[in-house]
Amino acid sequence: MNSLRRLLVPLHRWFGLLAGIWLFCAGFTGSMMVFNNELDRFLNPDLFAVSVGSYEDTNSLVSAAAAAHPGHYVSSIDLPSRSGEPAIAYLAREAGVAGTALWRVNIDPVTGFVLGSRDLNEPQFTRHGFMHAVNRFHYSLLLGGWVNTVFGIIALFWFFGHVIALYIAMNGGRIGWRDFRITKNSTLRQWHVATGLWMFPVTLVISLSAAYLNLGAEFRAAVSKLSPITPGYDQLLASVAAPDYWPHIDFDKAAELAAISAGGAVIDGISFLPNKALYRVRFFDERDINPLVGRRHIFVHTGSGQVVHDSHFAEGSGADRFLGWQFPLHSGKAFGWPGRLLVFLAGLAVCLSVYTGIRRWIHFMLVHGH
Repeated sequence: MNSLRRLLVPLHRWFGLLAGIWLFCAGFTGSMMVFNNELDRFLNPDLFAVSVGSYEDTNSLVSAAAAAHPGHYVSSIDLPSRSGEPAIAYLAREAGVAGTALWRVNIDPVTGFVLGSRDLNEPQFTRHGFMHAVNRFHYSLLLGGWVNTVFGIIALFWFFGHVIALYIAMNGGRIGWRDFRITKNSTLRQWHVATGLWMFPVTLVISLSAAYLNLGAEFRAAVSKLSPITPGYDQLLASVAAPDYWPHIDFDKAAELAAISAGGAVIDGISFLPNKALYRVRFFDERDINPLVGRRHIFVHTGSGQVVHDSHFAEGSGADRFLGWQFPLHSGKAFGWPGRLLVFLAGLAVCLSVYTGIRRWIHFMLVHGH
């Protein structure tokens, strides 16, 4: 064993041992989250039991959601882009009102009937709250925001650790087809190496995007050294001193005005930004990476009704586009079902790598006694 390999093998082994629990949990829950919507529908058919027909005006949906939780206002609503989908409203707490800060409310878009609400601040492993709890567990093990920083650092080490793992897998030579083979007679090492090699490009991308998702500010600061990051239009505006929760124009009017500017594009949803006196109306666009999320944003002033800004992240800098790809790549949604299946398999492969790696470490300790 050469001196470099003698140094890298213990590093790889100890990283796997120290980060193994997180990697296993992240891999398993990440595979589940690939089918987040499908599993949520399976577990909670009552929250997705919508009527057949054209949906109500947006204002009626907003009013129904707000009435379900007095003291809260609708900060955002996702509108159904096709038949059979509920409208989903997100409610934030009004200033000076006690209680839960964030609710997710499913609404029948045809009748305006509230199908159910979920408290996004209190993840619960109940039927209604299960997938949200899985999401929170994936990012923080339900231990709080500080864990995100720790996981972001681990993700960075995992990203650079891919290079170390690849070097070790080469074993002083080259990677050949035999290194990818897995048979019923394969050893633990062969399982460990082959699993890592098959999913190497996918887990490499996932590790980098995990660092971004957990270390957002720090990651963006580093990226901005290479390319400027364009701040969102609302971020450039000073906050309104006294947010007005009853703007001069309503959701429907904002959607109507934005649609004129959008030129026939399909609306995805509307966000209300009271501290900036803006509506952000989201439209689907051919430039979207994730076809399920509209990334063209048109801002409408809540007082004048003027369209004040129209942008898509694809028009931004290289850094804007790079950051815009991170979550679609992490979730696999950038490439539709093939991408989602790859991320699903990658999550399971991570679990298998942790399992075989720990088994190999135990075997090593038993044989060498240290």
